[in-house]
Amino acid sequence: MIAVIATLAVTVGVIYLVASNDSGNDAAPPSTSTTLSRRDKAVAEAARAWQKQVIAAFTPMVNAAPELITGAREWLAGTRPADQFQQELDSHISRFASARDDLGKIAPYAKAPSAIELFKAGAELYIEFARVYRAAVVAPAGDVRTQLDVLARRIRELGDRVYDRGSAAMAPFVHDDPLKDVDVRLPEEVPRWVAEGMAPGPPLDDPPPPAAESPPLRQASRPEQESSAWSAAVRATDIPAATDVAAAIDGGDGDTLRSVARKLVDAAERLRSTPDPHRQREKSAVTRLALLVTADGARAAQAASLLDGEPAASLRDVARRLSLIGDSLWPHGLGARQSGFDPALLRGNG
Repeated sequence: MIAVIATLAVTVGVIYLVASNDSGNDAAPPSTSTTLSRRDKAVAEAARAWQKQVIAAFTPMVNAAPELITGAREWLAGTRPADQFQQELDSHISRFASARDDLGKIAPYAKAPSAIELFKAGAELYIEFARVYRAAVVAPAGDVRTQLDVLARRIRELGDRVYDRGSAAMAPFVHDDPLKDVDVRLPEEVPRWVAEGMAPGPPLDDPPPPAAESPPLRQASRPEQESSAWSAAVRATDIPAATDVAAAIDGGDGDTLRSVARKLVDAAERLRSTPDPHRQREKSAVTRLALLVTADGARAAQAASLLDGEPAASLRDVARRLSLIGDSLWPHGLGARQSGFDPALLRGNG
């Protein structure tokens, strides 16, 4: 749980802590070790031991991320030389990739097999966050570079949210309450880019509306419906097929890519207002996160269509990898989304 808080703290405004005796949550607080049965204690010990492996793998990434964020801010402000930031990015990407590889060596936790896949996807997104800045640092100054900064920040936040979903998958088994007597006001599971001031703008899209005064927070509860009805609602939503997204990325037409990205975000928003499958709130959240990840793959390719040379080529690869990550997050019960891109793209360190 310490790693969860450390990772969340990287994003300013992501978590709010206020001393309180009322958690404000719809669920009962986790059981403490003094109230656990012998069986639950054994489960908790096993879950915590497994989670220690995840924490150890993530530690280099958690340590490096604030350095990258500071470097990006200073580079954009003109107070950190581009060549220095470029060298630092190469080091960060290597460290992030090593953390991802270490996660890949951890066997799934049997009671929550989806957790490791979510943690790995979160790590992959952090690598792409760094890679977008790596493309931006060699791109010409101007509006496209500004949008690459916004894109990188969106991808980082998606990495945080996907990581959180892995933590949520483990929560029923860890039986820990590190924030006892604290009111935890978590962000919404799935970002609202306009409200958070991170929606795409010119030249990728129209100027977005003003951001909200404060970021949206997690709802205490959400409406539910039968799982079959939710699945039917997802299938009835106008979601571009994975193969169509891949064709748009490879085609490189900016207008087509903008349309695809908009449709994916619109689909995520429509599903936000769709009741969750019964007792599967996380399934709904991960589905919507998958759509936003894929949408930013289209945005990366759209930005590439406005550039030449090294940054354009790098962003097209970012686009393909984000599409693959989005595919990996898609719930199996809805049928696999397969872009057709080579999964080996995700195994590179550069």
